[in-house]
Amino acid sequence: MDAYTHSLAQARAAKEPVAIDVNEADDVPHTEWFQKPPHAFIRFVSYDAIANHGDTEYLAWRTPASDIPYTHTMDASLNAWMRAISVEDLARIIRSTPRGLSADPATGVSFDFTSWQRISMAFYIDPFFACTSRVMIDTQTLRTIAEYSQEEMPRARRIPISAEMSTLAGSMRDFGIIDLPTAAGKTAWVLAVALMVLSGTRYDALMGEFRAKLAGIMFKGPSTPQVARMALVAAAGTTFNHFVTTLTRLLPAFAEVDASARVVVWSSMGKTHSTRAAFEMPVNTIVVWIVPPAKLNTVLREHPDITVPVLVVDEYTQDTPRERFVTDRSYVMKKIVAQATPQALVNATQGSSTDVREIFGGYLCAPVHIRCLVNRRSYKEATLAVQQLCKLDQMTVTPFRERVRNDLRALVPTGLHVTFVRSRRVTVASHIMNTQTDLVPVSLAYVIIRYLEQFRLDHESRLRIERTVTDSSMTPSDIMTLLDGVTSTSQTTNRAIVDRLKERITEFTNSCPICMEEETSGIHIMGCCGYCMCDVCFHSQRDNRCAFCRTAIQTHVLRRDVDPVVGGEEEAPVASPFFLPASNAIAFDPAAMRRNTQVVNLTRTLHHVRALGCMRIVVIVERLAYHRELTLDIPALARCTDIAITRVDNVIRGKGTQFAKIKAEFDSPDPSPMALMSYGIDERFLVGTDLAHTDCLVTVGTIHTSILTQALGRVLRPRRERDNTQPIRMFKIYTGSYHDDGVVVA
Repeated sequence: MDAYTHSLAQARAAKEPVAIDVNEADDVPHTEWFQKPPHAFIRFVSYDAIANHGDTEYLAWRTPASDIPYTHTMDASLNAWMRAISVEDLARIIRSTPRGLSADPATGVSFDFTSWQRISMAFYIDPFFACTSRVMIDTQTLRTIAEYSQEEMPRARRIPISAEMSTLAGSMRDFGIIDLPTAAGKTAWVLAVALMVLSGTRYDALMGEFRAKLAGIMFKGPSTPQVARMALVAAAGTTFNHFVTTLTRLLPAFAEVDASARVVVWSSMGKTHSTRAAFEMPVNTIVVWIVPPAKLNTVLREHPDITVPVLVVDEYTQDTPRERFVTDRSYVMKKIVAQATPQALVNATQGSSTDVREIFGGYLCAPVHIRCLVNRRSYKEATLAVQQLCKLDQMTVTPFRERVRNDLRALVPTGLHVTFVRSRRVTVASHIMNTQTDLVPVSLAYVIIRYLEQFRLDHESRLRIERTVTDSSMTPSDIMTLLDGVTSTSQTTNRAIVDRLKERITEFTNSCPICMEEETSGIHIMGCCGYCMCDVCFHSQRDNRCAFCRTAIQTHVLRRDVDPVVGGEEEAPVASPFFLPASNAIAFDPAAMRRNTQVVNLTRTLHHVRALGCMRIVVIVERLAYHRELTLDIPALARCTDIAITRVDNVIRGKGTQFAKIKAEFDSPDPSPMALMSYGIDERFLVGTDLAHTDCLVTVGTIHTSILTQALGRVLRPRRERDNTQPIRMFKIYTGSYHDDGVVVA
């Protein structure tokens, strides 16, 4: 299909209204998506529910209270413009944008931009109409919200709070936040826009606009401005290689837009690469320089007299380029921030100087909080907040969010198939802290001290706990005696918190996780991690290493614990509780697995995942700040399950070269099963990475819903060659209470 015919077909599709079916099953609150349903171990979460939750949450953050008078004309103007424009004129606008990405070197699959992706690109560069955002809190409304009493009325504020900001048709904004939804192709989108701005007549228009802005002002640099025809791109380690690859695939389509331009891609730092070197390039050369965010300010400071036309920053919350002091840097004409969740930009406006903080005039206040500021009579902050809301409206492309998502709906899986795998709690430390993971050891002394924070331990008591609760074993009575002797620095502190801690320890230390006998003659608690064992098991150790975290004492693990098909009383190798199974028929029954430890259930889950045919797996292990280093034997787990497992959270740095190699293998058509394991809730991996090739997600412990929802957005990405009629599988492995009567409490 030739370019015009293709554009004409997309124009017709964009003009037709889209009907979306509403599924009543999607009414399950998002807080229950990852909670086990009663009397079942499986829950289905639809893609529509996940997408709608993201939009609802974002718009709730972006929208002030109903009694705050507020209008934004963009959505209504866009609908009116679409009704008025002809199919032929719309096709010409679409044709002015790149068609899409050429074939992926790894998979051989190409990707065409959807109609609304291309329309939004054209709108961003050359808006089709003017937009206005206005907030007007008149005196009467202000006084009502501030709840002035009758006695206060003579001194009540008389000045209204208002803000009104607009952008003109045909004028590209100087600072833009691309708030298209997660998995909407923002990487390719921002790169396409950057190249379009630097192409042919558009670049000439940009230079004309720039020179017009310099008239009558004191401008930065020499009297003859030196402008490098370049786009500077800041991308974090997890997305760095993705930007390079996407840009390479985009160039053939861009050649159709501007055949005269020659594009040079830089992806490294060095003496030959600088803004001055880009300025000295031939006039028909466009330079795209991709750098880590940590190096962005270094690049801009090197030649402050050189002006940069376009700056693209990916996910401003990752490695935000900050400066403690203001320094002399290159002037940037157009700044573009790719950010699916702009409310996360709040973090980028805290602390040291950043571009976002400068643009918003300080800390970014959520628009939904404007009413609270007025109610508290914080009028200075409220005035800044309404101005920030109007700026957000003009910087973002919010009305395109739903339209772009609808275009991509057929390329995304139907949802998430969640299986809940409850495991037996084996450490008193996790019981005290009420965490859902026992896979990662944690110091019992630290847990006790943290639990007693409100008790305000004095120095001697804290020191006694640290010296007594060591890596050796203790009995519950030893810990009770220790807690009876603790004292506080406060005279008014209630000892009820100490009594509650003693109760929680007593609640848990009444059974042995090894022999599973109740009311044993004596319990030993390991100070290294809070693991408990009875007196018989404690004195039958083969060595002096802990059975759980391998610190001091080790007990044997039976083959039947991880391979019920083989069974037997043989002891496992001391180095690992994993075995090469004699059969792939590993029993997977969540109801029967609740007495297993988490490490056993993780092993069985991965066996089950392999049997289901899942080839690309992401494993996320909960890790709190006070946890020790991961003791899980990953190589042994990989050998046992026949899955190539790689830990990735410790290789994300700089340009992410090592991570890029791992990710390339993960995305390749290699039929061998692979898994990426993240030890800890690392946003650089879970929020910033393209995980479209993932067909199974395994979580161990508790993953915060906000992070998990973002991670799902990275997994539920458009991918044409996948069977999108099937949901993505997810397994949640967690610890919880167990009753011998067989009733499992969610």
